[in-house]
Amino acid sequence: MRNGNVLSICSKGNDVWLATLEGVTQIKLEGSNYSIKNIGRKEGLSSDYIYQVFVDSKKRVWFGTDGKDIDMLDVAGIHHYSLGEQPKVIYGFAEDGLNNIWANVQSEGLYKLAQNKFLPFEELRDTNISSLTSTVDGNIIVLHALGLEVINTKENKTHLYGDQIGLNKSGNLNSISKDERGHIYVGTNSGIVKYSGAAKTELNSPIPFIQKLKAGKLTFTSKVSTSVDYNSNDITITYKGLWYQNLTSLSYQYKLDNYDSDWITSRDLQATYSRLPPGEYTFRLRTSDSGFFDEAKEAVIKFEIKPPFWRTFWFYSLLIISSVYGIYLFIKQRERKLQRERYVLQIRVEERTKELQTRNEEIQAQSEELQIQSAEILRINNHLEELVKKRTEELEKKKAALEEYAFINAHKLRSPLASILGLVSIMGKLPKSDEVKECTVHLEQSAKALDEIVSSITDAIEKGE
Repeated sequence: MRNGNVLSICSKGNDVWLATLEGVTQIKLEGSNYSIKNIGRKEGLSSDYIYQVFVDSKKRVWFGTDGKDIDMLDVAGIHHYSLGEQPKVIYGFAEDGLNNIWANVQSEGLYKLAQNKFLPFEELRDTNISSLTSTVDGNIIVLHALGLEVINTKENKTHLYGDQIGLNKSGNLNSISKDERGHIYVGTNSGIVKYSGAAKTELNSPIPFIQKLKAGKLTFTSKVSTSVDYNSNDITITYKGLWYQNLTSLSYQYKLDNYDSDWITSRDLQATYSRLPPGEYTFRLRTSDSGFFDEAKEAVIKFEIKPPFWRTFWFYSLLIISSVYGIYLFIKQRERKLQRERYVLQIRVEERTKELQTRNEEIQAQSEELQIQSAEILRINNHLEELVKKRTEELEKKKAALEEYAFINAHKLRSPLASILGLVSIMGKLPKSDEVKECTVHLEQSAKALDEIVSSITDAIEKGE
């Protein structure tokens, strides 16, 4: 051996592997003989400081290095697996029932090999793991400061055994082993812990139990459906969890169907609902000692808060029937009223029709009378037109006569009159007797008077035009 400081030992068949401070040592047993082979940085390992060697079901050899991630040896040689930009310390390995390789990384918990790459597993309560192994049924077991945590690799769920079993101290690094019956032994700083549930496929879990339901002043303990009156709608449900390891570690979730939209997490031992509306309800309770409730068992109690009589079906039915009957009576009364109004309206229409007929007859008679009067007016008008025509003809004749008279007066009558006046003027100049003078004067006056009359007639005719 290159170094006698052995950190861990593992075996597979006739091969024994030793993890040391200067690489690993492989011992091959062949009957009473053996051969030794040392593998370290000179042979291709990333580090000489190896915490653990692990041989899986495919005969691959895994090496946990001190700050150089993971090395693996197979028939093709040594391969290196990096877990990130910062190199990490690897404490140990385990293989689950699905042949997945798990690695214990310092301060970062577990990493799981998937598609040739190690990825972190984030479901653990504590990431400072001291020991790692697998059970006979393929689950993974880790030991950390909170206790022994079991990972169900098929369902990807965990269960913690801690304070309830008195395991609340960290174990020593890689101090874990199992015997041929599947029992697992863990070395701690206060002794050895034996885990005998490795062969079980299901983990025990606490059982929720509903003790009683209080509605107002009434208390019910039966899980049979319960009915209470609408005024007893202040509900208090008392419950607890049956768990014989550590009752103080239990937490609860409850939900009231048709009221709560989601589960309510609590550590109290009762749930209270005030003034619940009428309806049917189902109270569901589940408990857990790990804080995970997905697979927790449920306890159920059903109850009903009866509605008040004015919100019951028969009351609604009676109300509907009464409403329908009231509507029916209203419609009938309305029909009778409409019939009366229609009868009165019909009488009024008949009276109005008669009145209109009478007025129509009067109008028709007046129209006939107007037609007669119109014919008479037309006849009178025609007669007047004839009279006007005759009168016009007469006036035309008279006008023509007047024009002729005016012409005679202006021309023919004035000419002799002018001659008379001329002769009178001459006679005034001749010697004559007194009687002749007087006659001449009278003759001149008469001639002038006649001339004035003729002028006035002419003027009157000219103005009359």
